[in-house]
Amino acid sequence: MKLIKNIASLSLLQIANYILPFIILPYLTKVLGPNNFGKINFVLAVINYFLLFTDYGFNMSATQQVAIHKEDQKTLNKIFWTTNFSKAALAFISLIILMVLIFIIKELRKDALLYIIGFTVVLQSLFSPVWFFQGIEKTEWIIPLSLIPKFLAFPLIFIYVKDSNDYVATLVIQCLITFLLTAISCIWIFGKKNLVQWYQPSFFEIKKALHDGWHIFLSTAAINFYTTSNIIILGIFTNNQVVGYFVAADKLIKGVQALIFTIGQAAYPRINKYIMESKEKAATFLLLCIKWMGGVGIIASMLLFLLAKFIVHFLYGSTQYNPSVVLIQIMAFTPTIVSLGYVFGILGLLSFGFKTTYTKIYLMFGLFSLCLTIPLCYYFNMYGVSVSIVVTEFTIVSTMFYQLYKNKILSSSKNLIYN
Repeated sequence: MKLIKNIASLSLLQIANYILPFIILPYLTKVLGPNNFGKINFVLAVINYFLLFTDYGFNMSATQQVAIHKEDQKTLNKIFWTTNFSKAALAFISLIILMVLIFIIKELRKDALLYIIGFTVVLQSLFSPVWFFQGIEKTEWIIPLSLIPKFLAFPLIFIYVKDSNDYVATLVIQCLITFLLTAISCIWIFGKKNLVQWYQPSFFEIKKALHDGWHIFLSTAAINFYTTSNIIILGIFTNNQVVGYFVAADKLIKGVQALIFTIGQAAYPRINKYIMESKEKAATFLLLCIKWMGGVGIIASMLLFLLAKFIVHFLYGSTQYNPSVVLIQIMAFTPTIVSLGYVFGILGLLSFGFKTTYTKIYLMFGLFSLCLTIPLCYYFNMYGVSVSIVVTEFTIVSTMFYQLYKNKILSSSKNLIYN
């Protein structure tokens, strides 16, 4: 029942996270136009590198540790504060790097204000300990932390964003104001619930936390490097308008993926608990996750492909974003592929202790994606980038499945095999 409750809570959260942006997305795409809509998303793509660095691998490594030690309050205190001190140190380093880049790169310097405002997304991650709530399987507490700031901030978009020149106000509302509201919500929740007590981590404990998250960070960095770099590469070879078309399609695809991921997010603490009890029990649960996430993914992908034109016209309200229809159809089956990748990679390889294998796969194919995307973007611009995404994701999932079979977690002749 707890697992179902967690899946329901995370699903509600993702649905809200999915619906809220798509309430304002049609408005922003029309008011800002493809050019300025692409501009702010290019800025956020750059900032995403720093967010990735700050989050490190804690969303997985810290969640795993919390799930294992959730009955030990002292250990929970240690994990919570060590993780947050580590993230704060990484955020400070990120800020310094951003300032240096703004100083030395002309293209960044002319939009310095946008990048500084966008950086508050990184600070917001310090006050969004979703990993902690997932680990203790209290995902219902994530809802007020994540939704209240957005419910309060998003209406401001319709008040202060009136024409294409209001892209700065858009970033202020989506990043700075949301960060401030999230920080207030986080402080209130932890103070009200008394979830953790103060703990001063040592330098060596912070170093160990960084070490524990290293493999996950490398793999996550590789994932985000090739997904985020798609926008950067597209912006370099084309223009903000083309970026706007691509982002409009990409956000829709990723929103669908995020909804499916709620099953995996709720399952991650549970499968780690099962592994401590019995690998056979964990592997049976893994097979169940494959069926559920794969099945939901197939249905979602088919709907995206068949209804792409209707969805674009319904969301964006005009033919201004017609090029996004073809992009959605090209990438329509990535939710299925990526959902299976979540199961094979995070629930499979990571949970069963194959961290190095998981990391190597993403490092190898992150480089592969870069080598594929650049020429495809050069010759076919946004369509080439979309094809590159599908090819890369399919190759990654196929490799992960092979590794599960090779390590006798899954087998083609029997569902489950153990040594």
